[in-house]
Amino acid sequence: MRILMWTDLYWPHIGGIEVLGRQLVAELRQRGHEVIVVTGQAVEQLPDVDELDGATIHRFNFRAAMGQGDVESFVRLRRGVAALKQQFAPDVIHLNGVGPSVLFHLATKDAYRAPVLTTMQQNIQPTEPTGPQSVMGRTLREADWVSCVSDELLEQVHERVPEVIGRSSTIYNVLQLPEVTPQPLPFDPPVFLCLGRICADKRFNVAVDALAQIAGEYPDFRVLVAGDGDQRAALEAQVARLGLSERVEFCGWVPPDDVPQLINRCTALLMPSRREGLPLVGVQAMMMGRPIIGSRTTGLTEIIVDGQTGSIVAVDDTDGFAAALRATLANPEATQRQGKAARQRALELFDWNRAVNAYCDRYRHLIEEFTHGRVAMCAS
Repeated sequence: MRILMWTDLYWPHIGGIEVLGRQLVAELRQRGHEVIVVTGQAVEQLPDVDELDGATIHRFNFRAAMGQGDVESFVRLRRGVAALKQQFAPDVIHLNGVGPSVLFHLATKDAYRAPVLTTMQQNIQPTEPTGPQSVMGRTLREADWVSCVSDELLEQVHERVPEVIGRSSTIYNVLQLPEVTPQPLPFDPPVFLCLGRICADKRFNVAVDALAQIAGEYPDFRVLVAGDGDQRAALEAQVARLGLSERVEFCGWVPPDDVPQLINRCTALLMPSRREGLPLVGVQAMMMGRPIIGSRTTGLTEIIVDGQTGSIVAVDDTDGFAAALRATLANPEATQRQGKAARQRALELFDWNRAVNAYCDRYRHLIEEFTHGRVAMCAS
């Protein structure tokens, strides 16, 4: 198969979708498929055409063209994408996420006709437009198949865009099982981990406020904050204001290969997010036998079994988060059991080969249906 993988950002940008995308492309290549990646440029300028893991990466400056409202740049990029589609002639197009750049896919869908699989990675905000004329609404309605990374997200898509009910399914977000052996949870001292992009949606500030509430009761805990983002300076200022600077270490971005070892250093993962799809950080923590204290949001409520593999707290409920932290520290034996149960759940739900097989099967079905439809049209 010739697969065109479309994603807003790609390696070396680091995030859950970017790490998953790279692993998926590499696996597809190992299985004998020809894959190219269409992606965007971010702040730093990377080569327009690059090679990684045997796949060719084509980067377009989508954000600049849309942000500046430059009609000439938009037309030039549209022509470039159309020419690439015609030249590569993919058997299937996989939109791995519905970000701003998919506008250029929609604008070039007639340049070369191929079946389209769209993967929804994030839950839909209540105010986010999903009507037939919106970018998300068009992307979902015009896809030949829609996959969602969690059952909750699939239900949400069905509610907002019921037209896709007969051509949609769940394929969990999964990463390859780390080769690193999970270590016992540390309690001398206990270590909490916040891992990911430091942005408003991750709500790490809620975790910091909750940690400040219990600081007097548990004077020995430590906190690792691994990641970067536009809210890092504000979070550092909050930590200093609450007198937690000696307990909190800001690690910056951690290379993906080092993440399992980092998780091995922690007692529990803190995820007070207000928006997720199915967070790969949480999946990795479960694979490493770590319980999660997370918010009641799409994806997290699907991977965490409250009281068994971690704790679920209402979004932005600082007091509830503090109570969950207390429970984690007050009963180390129960917390250890939660970590073991989390790993077992991860091994049962998040199997790498099963997920990749599901994508490959869906590609084949879409190609067969598309080919048969085209033959039928020609015959008529």
